[in-house]
Amino acid sequence: MIKLAIVGTGDMAHDHFKAFNKINDVKIVAACDVKKNKLRAFAKKYNIENSYTSFDELLSNCEVDAISNVTPDSFHKEIAIKSLKNNKH
Repeated sequence: MIKLAIVGTGDMAHDHFKAFNKINDVKIVAACDVKKNKLRAFAKKYNIENSYTSFDELLSNCEVDAISNVTPDSFHKEIAIKSLKNNKH
C-alpha cells in the first residue's frame, strides 16, 4: 500500500485525488495547504484523515510514501526538494 499526501488543495487537487483514488494500492492519507478553509473543505469532502497547514509538519508527523505536489508552480521546487530529502517519492 502506498500512502500518499496531496499538497495543495486547489482545483487541480480534486483531479489528483480522483485519479489516485482509483488505484487499488494507493491510499490518500493526508492533505496540506496553507489556506485553512480550502484545506478543511477538501479534507472533509474526501474524508482525508490528516490535514496540515505546514508541509514541514506533515513530513514530521504523518507517515507517507509519496507526495502529489499540486501547489502553484512557484512552490514546486521547495516542496520537491523537501520531499526528496525526506525520501518521499
